[in-house]
Amino acid sequence: MKHVIKLFGAKNLRFLAIAALVALIGFSMAACNPSVSGPTLNGSWTSPGGNTVNISGSTGTYAQLNPSSNTTVWRDAINKGYIRRGERAFQNLVQTGEYTWAGQVRVVTYTSSRPSIATGIDWESCIITLSWNGQSFQVNTGGTYTRR
Repeated sequence: MKHVIKLFGAKNLRFLAIAALVALIGFSMAACNPSVSGPTLNGSWTSPGGNTVNISGSTGTYAQLNPSSNTTVWRDAINKGYIRRGERAFQNLVQTGEYTWAGQVRVVTYTSSRPSIATGIDWESCIITLSWNGQSFQVNTGGTYTRR
């Protein structure tokens, strides 16, 4: 310690210690900064049925509907007006892990005796897993969406 004091002097040593402490605090705060962006679902996505969904924060809305490439029951729901452009496709999305979110997804309801006839819409709990490169996500209720 004597050699360090001789080399830097007592005043300079205190200054170096304070500077090191300030740097340590600064780096610690930067590492914990919640504004640093990580993986996100925000953006425009194409559903397996060819619909476009825009996600921002905790909600996703239908930006474009493609009735010709959806399943029969979805085509029926679109034709009946159950699903419309501008309505929510996802809601209450909360990030639960680095690449996972929990929330609700819009589903079309039908009876088991007539599975191609839409009877309405409902919300179903879902888990979303984003791919490592952020270019697609999988919904546990079915379907992989790709970033547009």
